Amino acid sequence: RATLKITNTTTADAGNYICIVSNACATVSDTAVLSVTEATAINLVQKYKLQIVPNPSKGIVTVKMQNVSEPIHIIIMDVTGKLILDKKYQNAQSNFIDLSKKAKGVYVVKIILEKEILNSRIILK
Repeated sequence: RATLKITNTTTADAGNYICIVSNACATVSDTAVLSVTEATAINLVQKYKLQIVPNPSKGIVTVKMQNVSEPIHIIIMDVTGKLILDKKYQNAQSNFIDLSKKAKGVYVVKIILEKEILNSRIILK
């Protein structure tokens, strides 16, 4: 029996997922329901007072954080996993991001600190 552990989840990730296991020989027909919880993710968002505003947005957003003295690395992907932004910022307090030329929809935001990763989402309308 194998165990799969998923970390760095956000409230938007909570729910049930079906996992289908396959290898080079065959696909296993059994499925399992995976419940995602997020006490850790919520604590990190609260710890750093992460805000992405406005959200929903027409394209220009500000990423604000507190209690961070180190540079941050922001990665934004669309729902298919396509990389939209991969940028490092020296100042974690307030960073403007222009997504106004991107399609409407939901985008995944990953903020990487030295020892922690925060996940969030941006909705473009």
